[in-house]
Amino acid sequence: MPEGYEPKYLEFVNPEIIMQEGEVLQYEGCLSFPGHNAAIRRPQKVTVRAQNRFGAPIEITGEGFLAVAICHELDHLDGVLYVDKMIEDVTDKYQNEEDEA
Repeated sequence: MPEGYEPKYLEFVNPEIIMQEGEVLQYEGCLSFPGHNAAIRRPQKVTVRAQNRFGAPIEITGEGFLAVAICHELDHLDGVLYVDKMIEDVTDKYQNEEDEA
């Protein structure tokens, strides 16, 4: 991608994570389970190799939230949901923190 280009959305065809490093533990939710949240471990940084919709090869590195989002969405392609990886269901805890804010 050109330097400084910020896409509004990302499309990956046949994505493959080719690098991951670090680890974050955070709350995660999904539209598949509205109103539920869980503690999940994900990589802090990932690089994905894929093709765009025109078949051109692309490689994208994401850190932080982008890395988590990429991993979450790529899991869906393999039929894996965040509840399959959850360490702890934190739905009530997360909702209580939002109520206090």
